[in-house]
Amino acid sequence: MATKQTAVEWLVNEITSLNTGFTFGEIVEYAKQMEKEQVIDAFNEPLFSKFQTAEQYYNETFKQT
Repeated sequence: MATKQTAVEWLVNEITSLNTGFTFGEIVEYAKQMEKEQVIDAFNEPLFSKFQTAEQYYNETFKQT
């Protein structure tokens, strides 16, 4: 399973990048939208058919190794 990037990880990468091409406000708004979509996706994911716990879902979906 490919790992995804959390909204916070994306935000940190964008803020620390020197050439994002976006204003700080645009970066923050995009991160908020990503977070909203991730929460909706997690809610709609049949967690317990594939994962034993929500923490396992998070670890397998978002944790970087």
